[in-house]
Amino acid sequence: MTVTQLEPWIVKSEIAEFFGVSVRTIEYWTAQGMPSAIIAGRRKYRPSECEPWIERAGHLRRSA
Repeated sequence: MTVTQLEPWIVKSEIAEFFGVSVRTIEYWTAQGMPSAIIAGRRKYRPSECEPWIERAGHLRRSA
């Protein structure tokens, strides 16, 4: 099994808390193409899939 297979799917409010942003920011990023899935009618996210997208989109800058 890979890490992604073991990682739980989390809801919008949880991914917002994980990244320290608002739910509205998550909605905006989702509209821009941040990875997510609709499971049982609810949009869900995996942090390990979202973080690379957030970095590529320029919303995450790592300091040295």
